[in-house]
Amino acid sequence: NKIKFNYLYRDGSNYKSWEDEFEKKLQGNKDRDKLVTRELRKMGWKIIRVWEHELKHPTKVAAKLLRYMKA
Repeated sequence: NKIKFNYLYRDGSNYKSWEDEFEKKLQGNKDRDKLVTRELRKMGWKIIRVWEHELKHPTKVAAKLLRYMKA
């Protein structure tokens, strides 16, 4: 049973602080991510979200991808 990955998106999580000035930007990013995810799913894409900080542990990321492929 083959799974084709159309797109693997790496989320950034490198914000230095959660000050008021970033709240609007962060909310905009969340809204955009939801919209993009919804639109890609409508087109039949399967989405796996990998956060930037997860890449420090490639074995865990690989395990996450394998779990997804088996589902």
